[in-house]
Amino acid sequence: MSIAIRPFVKKDLTRFVSAISPLLSPSAVNFALITDTHDKAKFATTYYGPTGYWHVREQQWLSDQLPLALRVHLGDLVDGSEAPWLTRLRLRNIMADYQSGSVPFLVTKGNHDDNDKFAEKRAGHRGSFLPEVNQTMIFRPNAEQIGVAVSQEGLMVQDFPNLRIIVLNTADVPLIDGHKAFDVKKTLAVSFAQLRNFALALKGAGKRDVLLLSHAPALKENGQPALKFNGRAVHELLRAFNFHASGVLHTGEAPAFGGRLRFDFRQSSGRV
Repeated sequence: MSIAIRPFVKKDLTRFVSAISPLLSPSAVNFALITDTHDKAKFATTYYGPTGYWHVREQQWLSDQLPLALRVHLGDLVDGSEAPWLTRLRLRNIMADYQSGSVPFLVTKGNHDDNDKFAEKRAGHRGSFLPEVNQTMIFRPNAEQIGVAVSQEGLMVQDFPNLRIIVLNTADVPLIDGHKAFDVKKTLAVSFAQLRNFALALKGAGKRDVLLLSHAPALKENGQPALKFNGRAVHELLRAFNFHASGVLHTGEAPAFGGRLRFDFRQSSGRV
């Protein structure tokens, strides 16, 4: 399929393809990864704007030039600062590009994909998306692919012969008593339900090594949590997996985020 991309980008990417092609091993899991495209209809002096969609298109062009196993987008597909119908349209266009390509994809959500940047300026937080919007628009297309497992919370797993890729949804903010209790743009988090599925995904890796991808890191460089909820818990599960340990993790009492999680990685031999 012939894809039209910006001429100066095509020139740069063509040079990149020539340089990198001889270095790619056929047995490796090669993938093209982008993040934070912050696509929106309104032109801006920053990188946020319609160029976000062009970055996705250019990623697809690149995927046709190289032997790639995956295209990956780690979230903030959109800027989330425009009217809900317009943000949905931009999301739909981006996901349609991934679905139309010949290369499988893993696309997760970021903290801007709930349109809370727009809703923050409206009375009653109007214009914010409920979880079902991204479940339908982002996570369902992932799940429709062969070999990609997606949990209700947006945890994604795909296996290769010696590698399990896990994509953690770090903008996982469930409804509390049927209501949106947090501004997702300001609340990076992993729910307890996803944390439980994450432990099961690690356990199921068996002899495979694990590559963990996410929009936000679990911890900051100084060792403090980078997530409002369960950043430390994610880190501790990864440490336990590397030590092939078992135990119980207590994550506090916060509704939807706290709980008591039992894990057992003694039969696993891979590492993160």
